[in-house]
Amino acid sequence: MANEMNLQRSLVAWMTERSWQTIPHVVFQYDPDVTAFMEQYRILKDRFSGQGVRLTMNTLVVKAVVEALKAAPQLNVSCSFDPETLEGTLEPQEHINAGVPWIMPDGGMLTVTMRELEGKSLADICAEAADIAARVANTDIDDLYRRLAADEGYNGIHSDSTTGHILPADVIGGTFTISNIGSLSKANGHISLLEILAPQVLVVGVSALQERPGVFVDADGEKRIGIRQVLPMCIALDHRAGDFADLAPFLNFLDDVFANPGQIMEW
Repeated sequence: MANEMNLQRSLVAWMTERSWQTIPHVVFQYDPDVTAFMEQYRILKDRFSGQGVRLTMNTLVVKAVVEALKAAPQLNVSCSFDPETLEGTLEPQEHINAGVPWIMPDGGMLTVTMRELEGKSLADICAEAADIAARVANTDIDDLYRRLAADEGYNGIHSDSTTGHILPADVIGGTFTISNIGSLSKANGHISLLEILAPQVLVVGVSALQERPGVFVDADGEKRIGIRQVLPMCIALDHRAGDFADLAPFLNFLDDVFANPGQIMEW
């Protein structure tokens, strides 16, 4: 006997189907060597822990992508295009708002918007992530999606730790989406494609950290072959909004962070 989709699944189906029908995706499979980056992450995690702050790899990657978007503001835009008239607009967004999927207590998925990240420190983002996790656990997902279906949108006030749960305002207004399947499964593989949610033009999919043989430069400047840590990332761009050249500053920034990770100590 067929099972009818619940409201959450129906809304996700509607958004993703519209994405495939209207947005031409261009995809780059990015496999950065993060061996040195992970060493710095562990040092920073211990430092944060001593300050009572829980730092996760997921939060650090969100911060890295936000910093990369500051170097590539042409990706932090909303896109509108009419194929009949060939008229369109690309509207720069004032803030960098990350849509981040969270697991609900019942196993369902909920994308929550982390707002105005361009001006927040890594510790600020860690505190916000902890607050969201607590509120997600207290949220009635069916009631939330009913309110979303009724188009109860962002009214200029989104919930905070005083509300105790997620409101409709908290799940809209993202300027890009970042999804980390690596936080759910350590399977050896990578995301190949993700839907872009209009009017956003960028989505980043992060897979589990993997060990692979690779070439690296040792302390003496010599090239060696050894076991390296790689963090596969799928980066999809709305081809109407940009080309691979528009991704270059974004990728170049991430390359520099992963190769010279000491800079994350200042985040």
